[in-house]
Amino acid sequence: MNETIQETPSPQVCAAKIFEISGAQLDPDVAASLWPKILQHKWLMSEKHCRDVGLRTACIDFVEHMEEAIKEYVDYRRKDVLVEMGAQAFGREIWDTISDSQPPKQLIQRRIILP
Repeated sequence: MNETIQETPSPQVCAAKIFEISGAQLDPDVAASLWPKILQHKWLMSEKHCRDVGLRTACIDFVEHMEEAIKEYVDYRRKDVLVEMGAQAFGREIWDTISDSQPPKQLIQRRIILP
């Protein structure tokens, strides 16, 4: 994600914009804290759909699915960090097919997963 420094509007302006876009009436302080997250969600949705997603769509989706949106962004960033470190991901079904008695699986569970 290209980090661009954008000035966050005043809390009242944030609340007014969110209300205008989505119809959700939020406290100005809450709206000001959510505004950067809505912009991040817009970026994430655009990346996910390989096209520019409008601010209205992103704002409505974020307000309606706030908890899932934040979790999705954190998961997305975590995946980027792991890929940058050279990690490879494989499906849960592959992990489940490896016997619990095999030393590599035991080692991974004891040293990585459990802590």
